[in-house]
Amino acid sequence: GTARFSARSSIQSIEWLEENGACLDNLISGTSTIPQAGQGAFATRDIHRGAVVMTTPLITLEREALELWEEVNGSDAEGIRRNEDDKVMEMVGHQLLLNYCYGHANSSLLLFPYAPTVNFINHGSKEEANA
Repeated sequence: GTARFSARSSIQSIEWLEENGACLDNLISGTSTIPQAGQGAFATRDIHRGAVVMTTPLITLEREALELWEEVNGSDAEGIRRNEDDKVMEMVGHQLLLNYCYGHANSSLLLFPYAPTVNFINHGSKEEANA
């Protein structure tokens, strides 16, 4: 539809795709066989050690943008700040999206991958993860 007119550079020839593209069909999402684990990513073919599992575009986010704040009665203290209306606010948590972002604990920058099935990749312990 409209992409042909609004994003002309997103339409490429087969030759360009063969040289520059990346195949995203090596993973599918499905229900895990591990009890209570929910959904997971599963390989559709062998992926050799050290190979790229999935490429993905990234959205950059500021960590602070995912904080949840609530108005409280109180004074300025740790974890509490005043907003632009001079109301006292307390951080009460983070948006769920934070669970799917990558970033360093000491950095305000977060990276959110948004390719198909990439967020289903196992992020378990070293002993259990095989990705």
